[in-house]
Amino acid sequence: MALKNENLKARVLDFLCQLLRESQEDDQVFISFIISHPLALDRKKALPAIEAAYDRNVVDETICGSYGKFIGSMKENRASAFSDLEGSIFDFYHPEVKIQRRKDQENIENEKLYWHPEDMAIPAGYSVTESGSAINTGKVGRNDPCPCGSGKKYKKCCGS
Repeated sequence: MALKNENLKARVLDFLCQLLRESQEDDQVFISFIISHPLALDRKKALPAIEAAYDRNVVDETICGSYGKFIGSMKENRASAFSDLEGSIFDFYHPEVKIQRRKDQENIENEKLYWHPEDMAIPAGYSVTESGSAINTGKVGRNDPCPCGSGKKYKKCCGS
């Protein structure tokens, strides 16, 4: 929108830089997806705002990489770096979409793993550490159940 309309360019650039700098904007996914947009409008004005966003830890480095890698990729001047500017930023920033994105993130963070160590049957001679690793705590007798979990006696399974 601002790339094609010089009258909007300064306003949009100021808006985007403010989002990167201001403390109440903390949506990491949103910030990570718009972080390159100010560079397309004015590199000199955009760099301090981008650095501020990285300093505030609101950039998801799994999306953008570190500050150094991000700036390095923008120096390559790849055409694909700004390919997403064709869509509307307002679709991504719409309040309802933003709320849903946060709910989805909370659901992922609160989701129980599909298994927990306490849910498992611990084989004879093994115990589970706090990190969830099974460790051998003693010698398995020949007539004890095999620690591999087969249900056979140790002497008929792994002890043979």
